[in-house]
Amino acid sequence: MARLLLVDDEPQIRMLTRAMLEKAGHSVEVAESGEEALRKLREKGADLVILDIAMPEMSGWEVCRAIKSDPATKHIPVLMFTVMTRDEDVSRSFESGADAHLKKPFTMRELLEAVETLLRRSGR
Repeated sequence: MARLLLVDDEPQIRMLTRAMLEKAGHSVEVAESGEEALRKLREKGADLVILDIAMPEMSGWEVCRAIKSDPATKHIPVLMFTVMTRDEDVSRSFESGADAHLKKPFTMRELLEAVETLLRRSGR
């Protein structure tokens, strides 16, 4: 069981995605903003961050850069999940430090495969 941090400003997306991940046996902490995500990550840690891009105040790209620039959290894999799927959006995700980019809508299988691949790569 991995400890995941799910970050999305849409309550229904958080609820459905959390249910999928918990059904697969993961422990899921949620955050609805970038600031909340960074605070929870510093306080509780995580094995993986699942991060939406389009959020108010602080974009997922900004959150990812903050995670990857902090020595205490830079080792944590980040999975961007978003409706933003243009080539330049995907490139920007990787430029911000993301380890993977998953487009919404996604299937439970696609989500779990992405999560398991990143956890395996990180040794979790």
